[in-house]
Amino acid sequence: MNVIARPGTWTIDTTASTAEFAVRKLFIKTVRGSFPISEGRVIVDSEGEPRSVAATLDATGFTSGNPKRDDHVRSAQFLNVARNPSLSFTSSGVTRQGPQTWRIEGVLTIRGEQSGVTLIAEAGRLGADDAEITATARVSRREAGVAAWPTFLIGEHVDITLTIRLRPEK
Repeated sequence: MNVIARPGTWTIDTTASTAEFAVRKLFIKTVRGSFPISEGRVIVDSEGEPRSVAATLDATGFTSGNPKRDDHVRSAQFLNVARNPSLSFTSSGVTRQGPQTWRIEGVLTIRGEQSGVTLIAEAGRLGADDAEITATARVSRREAGVAAWPTFLIGEHVDITLTIRLRPEK
C-alpha cells in the first residue's frame, strides 16, 4: 500500500525537527553534531505525492559539543557564517522508491557554493495533521565548497540525518 499525503503545502515544525551530521576525524573518531532547522516546506500534488522540497538550516547554530571546534567550523575557514549564515536545500526532482520511501534529488548551497545531493526519505508516520519523515544523505564536503583541511584529518564525506515533523499549512 502506498502512503500518500493530503495535497497542499506542508511546513517543517522547526521545534520538533533535527538536522544531525557525522564526519570522520583522523580515521579513528566520528564527530557528531547538529544544525537548527530554520524553515522548510514540502509541496504535495493532487495525487498525494511530494513534488517539491525546500529547507534552510541555521549555520550560525552549528554545534558539535566542543565550543572551540564549533567556533572554528563557523569561521571563514569552513562555513564562514559571517557571510553565509544559512545552508539551503532545494529539490529538483522527487521519485517514489517504495511504499514509504522517496528519492529526492536537489541542490545544496553552502558558503554560496552549490552542489548536487540526493536524499533518501522515509515516512515513519503520515497522518491528516502531521507527518514524520527521516531523510539521509552523504555529502562530499569538498564538492559542497568546504575544502579546508586535508581529508586524513577530516573525512571527505559528511553523513546527514534529518528527522522532520511536517504539518499542513492552514
